[in-house]
Amino acid sequence: PKKELVQKIASIGKSLEGRELPVIHLSSAGTGKKVIWVSGGQHAREWIAPAAVMYVIDSLVNGYGLNDRITKLLNSFEVVLAPTINPDGYEYSRTRFRYWRKNRRRNADGSFGVDLNRNWDIHWCELGASRSPNSDIYCGAKAASEPEVYQTQVYIKGLNNRVAGLDIHSFGQMVLRNPGWSSIPTIEEAHLRGLGDTMSQAMNAVFGNDYSSDLSSGLYPTGGSMDDWMFYGAGMPGFTVELRDHGQYGFLLPADQIVPTGQEVLA
Repeated sequence: PKKELVQKIASIGKSLEGRELPVIHLSSAGTGKKVIWVSGGQHAREWIAPAAVMYVIDSLVNGYGLNDRITKLLNSFEVVLAPTINPDGYEYSRTRFRYWRKNRRRNADGSFGVDLNRNWDIHWCELGASRSPNSDIYCGAKAASEPEVYQTQVYIKGLNNRVAGLDIHSFGQMVLRNPGWSSIPTIEEAHLRGLGDTMSQAMNAVFGNDYSSDLSSGLYPTGGSMDDWMFYGAGMPGFTVELRDHGQYGFLLPADQIVPTGQEVLA
């Protein structure tokens, strides 16, 4: 039965406004499997990210036993997926201001929001971030000050046998590998580059779109980002995957591109 593949964690904690942070575990029977983490929705306006993660959940559950690659994946690994870890920001983007990026922290100066992807407890606010609460890249009052980040950090650290993490964003069509805080590659560069190249090639093979593979710092250097925390803080390669498109629609990706983008992420 398909339901035996699924363990739903109703909430790993709550957002600032009290919304739950749900997580889905997918795997066939068996214990001690290596764990792959997949999350989306850190940036509220990037609607395609949580939609693509939901597409992957649906495809893995319904493809098990019918699709050889999916069956092999879930027989060998446990995939843990969090569709959105910024539900407050997403709701604000959906109902009030479409281009909202941050969470909904009320800051001391009366402004709102912390950029969750500058708030992780690794090289926090050292570069590529702002200490100005009004900024779209405001890093927060301290590392992991935001409950959405802190609770996700705790949950990931509690996963045994974790081997890789994917943080889904948009847009730009890129697979970005560690590090994001430095232009100097890690000692694992050859391995990480190989993984990134293989992922981008798999995404390109679906529809012929040109997803590139690069260092995260090649896009722009950042401190306090999730992908670097996954590598340096959680001991597993951390990738930022920027989905469609190259900017023609940007954050306003048409609905008819949701499923095709999800298919690229699934690949």
